[in-house]
Amino acid sequence: MNGDSRRVSWRLVSVVFAAAALVTGAAVFLPSGAIRLLLLAILAFPTLFFLISKPEYVLAILLFMRFTNLDIFLPMRLFRPLSLLLVSALVAVWLDGRKLVIKDRLFAALILAFVLIAFQSMALAEDLPPATHDFESLVGVILVIAAALLLVDSRKHFLAFLILMTIATMISDFLPFIVPPPGGYASRTLMWGEGILRYEGYQFEANIFAFHQIFIIPILLFLLARFDRPRYARPLILVALAGAVYVLMLSFSRGGFVSLIVILGALLVVERKNRAVMTIAAIGTVILAVAAPTMYWDRITSMYEAAQQVSQDYAILVRIYTLKVALILGLRNPFFGVGIGNFIYQASRFLPFTKVVHNAFLQIFSELGLPGLAVISTIFIRNIFIIRSMMRSKINRERASLGRLLMVQQVAVAVNAMFIPIGYEFIFWLWLVIPSLADAAYSEKTDEPERL
Repeated sequence: MNGDSRRVSWRLVSVVFAAAALVTGAAVFLPSGAIRLLLLAILAFPTLFFLISKPEYVLAILLFMRFTNLDIFLPMRLFRPLSLLLVSALVAVWLDGRKLVIKDRLFAALILAFVLIAFQSMALAEDLPPATHDFESLVGVILVIAAALLLVDSRKHFLAFLILMTIATMISDFLPFIVPPPGGYASRTLMWGEGILRYEGYQFEANIFAFHQIFIIPILLFLLARFDRPRYARPLILVALAGAVYVLMLSFSRGGFVSLIVILGALLVVERKNRAVMTIAAIGTVILAVAAPTMYWDRITSMYEAAQQVSQDYAILVRIYTLKVALILGLRNPFFGVGIGNFIYQASRFLPFTKVVHNAFLQIFSELGLPGLAVISTIFIRNIFIIRSMMRSKINRERASLGRLLMVQQVAVAVNAMFIPIGYEFIFWLWLVIPSLADAAYSEKTDEPERL
């Protein structure tokens, strides 16, 4: 046994020595670009061989990168390569004999229908490059959503899914204070008329950044109710919750503010009997009132002033005009729309400026017509019914609590989507699929510990 042990040890030493010699030789004789490529290959190929049999890990890495945007520090963005790796891993494990079952086949059929509607709309697109770009992006998003339907099929996976999104969002929220984004991404949104620098994390669009906070706040509330161990879990979640509200204010997003008020109102309706949640909501309201900068309230009150015609806010007026044009384009092209990605091209015939429509639903209506809007509306209405069923669960209190907070999320995010054009974005479709994932994960008819 000792001889075998020595042989194994010398074999290990020889492998390590050979690897060190290879890296040293590369560093001495190869140019710096080739060195980086070689070292990347040494690390990447074994990792790829491992990940090709672990689609869950690929999905986790993809979600982490998508929420943090940390790949801005790398030579290339990773969403497309990771999406391709995810599809390859799913095919590999399926060929290896693993059964891949989509529990919510109706949702899968609806997203497939949406992709087909978007594809046929390209035939009517007069400006083809943005149509091709938006369609390719949509297909990549839908592939990841379909993979989530296949892989997030248990309570353990679903909770890990929520925790991963939460951690990644917190990194994007707070790490930029310590590690600024690289030079090509370093600019923040400056509102010249109001002299406001808007915080954007690593998202680089203040309203999208605010949307992420509205998306994650109800999830944080659920995790706060769900995890009482380890003991430091709840204090950390409370800090994350306060931080999400704080950076939401720093984004100076008016849509984010309206959606936050919707969250508070929805909590009053669905969690009025939960003293802990109501206490947290009250504390959050006080933080919002006290900690917000003065300029924040000036910006928020501009919505009221514009509605009362006390002042004319250029940004609000522009958005109102684009909303009207989107409605006109949808009504004039009700069956096929003007083509995916073609709103700006068509709107230029009505407006002297080129602006996107700041409403996801009117964006879809104008570009894909009634069929596209009907699919989104069907998914949303169906989600409400799924969540109501979860809320009424008397056997599983955790399922009921999750249902209540998902109801808050669905309503608040729907309101926020009326302020930004995200109809083909990953975060928008992730919001749409979460109720299906939750329903599949919490379908067991078992009693749960009294933890909520």
